[in-house]
This record gives sequence, structure tokens and C-alpha cells, in this order.
Amino acid sequence: MNVDLFYVYPSAWQRTSADGNICSIDNASMISGALSAYERQATLFSQAANIYAPYYRQADAAYVLSLPHDFPIPFPKESVEPDMLLTI
Repeated sequence: MNVDLFYVYPSAWQRTSADGNICSIDNASMISGALSAYERQATLFSQAANIYAPYYRQADAAYVLSLPHDFPIPFPKESVEPDMLLTI
């Protein structure tokens, strides 16, 4: 009997000079890295689980580390809602 498994892959996006601080959900570099991580890690569970591994927005690590400790990462509401609808 298979179980449902929600897999959160490690950060897979690295900012280039042309990118902003947060990648879009359809960023080709992020998707490539996410698929690679999925193949290396999540497929281990494929015989016993239905794996759900959605793409998600990622913030640049250098940007996040430069923020004050108590500063929330700024994901504008209008950019997050369309992404949530894509996961349905």
C-alpha cells in the first residue's frame, strides 16, 4: 500500500546577475536543480509512496543571509497567490 509523501527538495536556485533576489516558480535553473535533487533523493521512496514535490519560489542565499535576523523575507502577496493556484 502506497502512502502520500510531501517532499521538499533543498534549495536549487542560484542567482545570476540578471535575476532578482527571489526566483519565479518557472525559473529554468531552479527547475533543473529541483529535478536533479528529486532524482537523487526522492525516488528512493517511489516504490512505497505517491511523491508530491511541487516547485516553490526560492530566495537567493546571499540576499537572505544579508537581512537582519528579525526581517521577514518579502514575498509580495500578488506574486505568491498565482503560485499557490498552480499547485492545485
